[in-house]
Amino acid sequence: MKCLTFSGSCFSPLFLLMTLSGCAGLGGNRGVFALSTTSRADHVAFGGNWQGMQREERVSLQKAAGISYIRSTVTLPNFTGKDAALDYYAGNGQRVLLNIRAETDEVFARDIPTFKSRLASLLQKYRPEVLVVENEPATAEFYTDDLANYIAELKAAVEVAHAYGVKVSDGALHVECMEPIRTGDFRGGTVCERQKYLIEEYAKIPGLDYVSLHLAVGGDGVGDANGFPKGLLESASSYAFAVTGHEIISNEWHVEIDSVALMEGVVAEFKAANQANGQFRYSIMFSGDGLDKALPFNNGTALNSVGINFRNAVAR
Repeated sequence: MKCLTFSGSCFSPLFLLMTLSGCAGLGGNRGVFALSTTSRADHVAFGGNWQGMQREERVSLQKAAGISYIRSTVTLPNFTGKDAALDYYAGNGQRVLLNIRAETDEVFARDIPTFKSRLASLLQKYRPEVLVVENEPATAEFYTDDLANYIAELKAAVEVAHAYGVKVSDGALHVECMEPIRTGDFRGGTVCERQKYLIEEYAKIPGLDYVSLHLAVGGDGVGDANGFPKGLLESASSYAFAVTGHEIISNEWHVEIDSVALMEGVVAEFKAANQANGQFRYSIMFSGDGLDKALPFNNGTALNSVGINFRNAVAR
């Protein structure tokens, strides 16, 4: 069958007609909510993930920070055909990087056909900017399952999402593990060892669009009150891209100390890495809720000093 190209992908004319009709809102509840405009590769699209806030408050904070990319999550067994947060984001100009969870507990998809059916039901209604499969699958505190099961889930997600024209990212590796993986300087049984398995498996999934890198900034993470290491993000993303063959993004980074120099440094380094190697099309900060070391970027519905530093650094 002849195909038409759109954003570098090939689709049948019938598929494009159905998709465009859905995005126009035809058919009432059958309309597709487009949560994507596709960011440029030569530009970093900064965004936010605001913990402990209602969807209306999150959008208000997004506008205050001058950003329009937002992270959200859907647990597939709980999806019943409608998600109020995604509806609200679509109606308020937000582009969504959507994390999905296959199950309600700490395992990956138990049954791949069921997972694919549930995911298709979600994507028939909502088309996110990026579909992010699970969250940090190599982190033992989050998952008790075998990583081979995650790879099976990720492959199934790529197959389903591409049928709807949606791009897919893994659930993230860590910037801090890239150099130990490259040199082999890590202990057995650690998160870096598990991420080494994942990064090698990702190279075997040709349809995977993105690999995400998470990052802790300051405190127990990288950098201090005096600034952020120059070249680190370029080096980590170049290595991850070289090994996997997939474009690198970041759908989560957080800061642990309030410092103008540190915030300016990390934001500038995302931009510098993008200009140097074309990576980090997306960079989504994580605003904590006071329950762990990740600092909030807000005080209620207003930006705090961390959020103001972030807004100013992004606008530079």
